[in-house]
Amino acid sequence: MDLHQIQVTYQQDDDRILVRATFNRHDSGPLEFRAWFTRRFVKFLWPGLTTILQAQVVLNNMQMAQASAELVNMENQIALNEIKGQGNFDKPFDASMCQYPLGELPILLTDVAFSLNANQPARIHFLDAQKNGLALDFTQGVLHGFCALLQQAVKVAEWEMDLQMPGARPVDDTPRVLN
Repeated sequence: MDLHQIQVTYQQDDDRILVRATFNRHDSGPLEFRAWFTRRFVKFLWPGLTTILQAQVVLNNMQMAQASAELVNMENQIALNEIKGQGNFDKPFDASMCQYPLGELPILLTDVAFSLNANQPARIHFLDAQKNGLALDFTQGVLHGFCALLQQAVKVAEWEMDLQMPGARPVDDTPRVLN
């Protein structure tokens, strides 16, 4: 299966983030998986995402191990610029004629596991309480795009979480006074 699209949107009525992923299959129609991310789940997930981004840099560039956080931030900026340049953030989510292997209702995620190998996409296993779920392979570019979508959804949710990328400089909103 090839990943086609990911959508990450905050649902105010449920106070949850809805994540939808569609996949193209060569033998039949597209598949869509839907999952809820709660505030607690995002708080649990984010450190794992940033750790896997840094670990991937080290695995792929052993000589750059000391500068991994800065490289992650640099790769993040490059990936986001490429995604924006292709207009992928602006494309509407296409849910036409999808099949739903886990059902049309989103599953409530409670656990996540990460798999990482050198020069391979990162695999993230998203699981509900019954250990049902989905394993997704994320290339570096797609993972950076997913992180950006998640950051935006958390911002819209006003969950007062600061999802910083490794190596990113924190934004200082403190007013400065000159003497």
